[in-house]
Amino acid sequence: MTTIAGSATTGYLDNANPLSAKFNFPRGVAVDDNGNVYVSEGGGYIRKIAYSNGAYGAVTTVASSLGSPSTVWGMLVVTPDGSTIYASKVSDKKIYKIDTAGNMGMGTGAALTTAFTNVPMGLSFDNSGNIIVREMTSGFTYQVTPSGVVTTLNSAIQYGNAQAIQLADGSYLSALSTTISRISPPNKAVVVGGGGTAGALGFGTDAGFAEIITGAGEGGGPHVKVYNGRDLGLIKEFMAYSLDFRGGVNVAAGDYLSDGKFEIITGAGAGGGPNVKIWDYETLNLDGQIMAYTNLTLGDGEVIDALFSGGVRVALADANGDNVLDLLTGAGPGGGPHVKVFVGFRLELLMSFFSGDKNDRRGIFVSQ
Repeated sequence: MTTIAGSATTGYLDNANPLSAKFNFPRGVAVDDNGNVYVSEGGGYIRKIAYSNGAYGAVTTVASSLGSPSTVWGMLVVTPDGSTIYASKVSDKKIYKIDTAGNMGMGTGAALTTAFTNVPMGLSFDNSGNIIVREMTSGFTYQVTPSGVVTTLNSAIQYGNAQAIQLADGSYLSALSTTISRISPPNKAVVVGGGGTAGALGFGTDAGFAEIITGAGEGGGPHVKVYNGRDLGLIKEFMAYSLDFRGGVNVAAGDYLSDGKFEIITGAGAGGGPNVKIWDYETLNLDGQIMAYTNLTLGDGEVIDALFSGGVRVALADANGDNVLDLLTGAGPGGGPHVKVFVGFRLELLMSFFSGDKNDRRGIFVSQ
C-alpha cells in the first residue's frame, strides 16, 4: 500500500505536494479517465488529486461553498471527463450535481434530487450514464438520471448499501454483510456468493470463490461436475444424458428462469442430438428440455430422437436487452452456423439466424 496524498494531521490544506496536503476524514473516492482522483470529506469539501505522467500531483479544492463545517459528504462518482461530480450529502440525504469545469477550480452546483428516506450511500454509474444509488439501512436501489429523475429499481428486499455494479445483461452486483447479491429489477435477486466467512465470493450457497462447472469433452460421458473455486473440492456431479453416450456435454449456468435461482444448462456433445436440458442448480431436478434444431418435442414435453446428431453448444445472455437472460444455442459439428435464441419456461423461440455461410458444416460456438 502506498500513500498518494495526505498526511497524519487532520485538516483542510491544499498543496502542490500531495503528501503535504491535509484531509478531514475522507469518505468517498472516484477517479476520472485521466487518472485524477476526487475525494469527498467532512466540512463540505470535495478535493481533487491531480494525476499526470504517471505521478500524483497538486491537491486542490473542487467544491466548498455547498457545505458548512457540519456538512459531511458521503460517496461520489465523477464523469469520465472529470467535468461533473455527483455526490451524496449525509446531512440532507440528497444527491448533488457539481460542475467542475470552467470555475477556476471552485466547482458550482446544487441538489439534483429531493431528500431520500435514508442516506444515499453507494453511488455508481450504470451502462447508460445514469447514477445508481443504494440507500443506507433500507438497501433500496434507485436510478437517477443526469437531469434528476428518480426511479425505484428495487424496494422489496434489503441488499445493503454498497455500490451496485451493472453487468452486461442489465442486472446488478452488490453486497450485504457477508454476501454478494445479483439484483434483476424489479425486486428479483439471488445470492451469488458468501453466506459463510466474511469476504468470500462464490457462485452458490457454499461460500468461497466462484464455483467451477465442467462438462466432459468428446470421448467422455455426459458427466457434469461442480467444484468449489476456493479449494477445488467437488460439490456435486451428475450425468446429463445416457450413461453410454460418449460425445461429451456443453454447459452454461445462470438464472435463466428469472426465479431467483441458478440453473445449469446442458447441451449434448458431438454425436448426440441437439438436446438442451435445464437443471435446477440446487436440486438437479430437470426443469425443461428441448431439441434445439427440430420440432420433435411431444406435447407432454418428452424429447424424442432428432435427425441432426451433431450436438449443440449452449450459452446464456440477454439477447434482446430486456434485462432477462435468454438461452443461446449453436449447432455442433455437421450443422451450419445456425444460432437460435430461446426465452422462458416454455423455451419459446426468440431469434434464429445463420452467422456465416449456411454450407459451412463445422457448426458454431455461442457465448455471453
